[in-house]
Amino acid sequence: MDFSKANIAAHTHADEPQRLTAVEYTLEDGDRKPYIGADGSVGMLKRGGWLSLKTEPFDGWQTTVFFDIQSDATALDIVAEVSRNFHQPSQDGEWLRFPVIVRSVERFSE
Repeated sequence: MDFSKANIAAHTHADEPQRLTAVEYTLEDGDRKPYIGADGSVGMLKRGGWLSLKTEPFDGWQTTVFFDIQSDATALDIVAEVSRNFHQPSQDGEWLRFPVIVRSVERFSE
């Protein structure tokens, strides 16, 4: 299987984020499910997905709050918020897995 690589900043409760360079990763987006309310309103529910990083455990990895993921090769620039509602970060062999919700980002430039 061919994995993408990205530069990732893991924002933990420490002062400075952990910077990971050219890390292999997979990002599985959460499922979408239609929702019909009792009043007839309609909406879409988006469940959390998973971010997997092929890296050694870094200081504070279990307390990561969000990730800033950037890849020039794929023009990727997203923020993934770690969601601990139903799952916790875990380690699976050489992969660190995080339950995440992908947030849209618009970079500010002058």
